[in-house]
Order: sequence, then C-alpha cells, then structure tokens
Amino acid sequence: MKRILGLLVLMFSVPAYCEIITEDYCFATSGDKPVRFEMRTYFDDSVKWSGAFVRYEKSKELIPVVLTSVETDEIEKGHPAELTRKWLEISRGVITGEYEMTSRGASIESMSYKGYKSKKKYSFVFDANAQRTEGVGCNW
Repeated sequence: MKRILGLLVLMFSVPAYCEIITEDYCFATSGDKPVRFEMRTYFDDSVKWSGAFVRYEKSKELIPVVLTSVETDEIEKGHPAELTRKWLEISRGVITGEYEMTSRGASIESMSYKGYKSKKKYSFVFDANAQRTEGVGCNW
C-alpha cells in the first residue's frame, strides 16, 4: 500500500508541462495577380513535436504539411544562424509538393513551393502588409 501511495504522490507532484509555440506567416507571389497563402506552424520542444498547415487565400481548405528537415548554417559568428526548413504537402492522403523556407533570426529570406505533379517551382515573399488576425488568418 505504501508503494502505491508513494507512486501516486510522485506522479502527481511532477506537473505535466508542454509549451506549444505557434508561428503564423503570410506569403504572396509578386505580380499583378499574386497567389497568396498563410502557413501556421506548431512546435513543442519538450516532446520534439511539430505540425503545420497552409491555406491559400481563396480556399477554406487547410492543407497539412509535415516538417521533414531543418538545416542550420552559421554563416557569420555572432549573427543569427540561417535556418532552412522543408515541409511536405499532403493533399487527400497523397504527397503533392514541398515548401522550403529560409530564415535568419526574425527575417524570412525566401519561401518556395514545388508541385510534384506540375514540376513547377514558385517563389513567394513574406507579406508584412497582410496583418494576421486571431481566428481569421491573413488579411489580404
């Protein structure tokens, strides 16, 4: 009985802790008729978990993306490292493309999308003017 009581005290004295960090990004192509999408990422470093989705401007569909790699490159000592993250896009259970974002500190240096079916690659820029509203997404 003492062992069970000791285990229960130990289990409930160590609080479960997880902190999910959410990041929201708004992107657009350049030109007269820009293609726009938002990306929302979730990270929990305590359990090494991540999740994300993209949603295009004229769509209500959330497209899941899976983080496949993060490469870190320290270009200059004392400055933020350059991070290159890659996600696979999964639509209706099929891998349909990949997103690649390069950032340094808080600055997004590049974002691209490559469709596997069309083999086309699209470049996007971070859209700082599309202020994100909680519960609504990017405001274009």
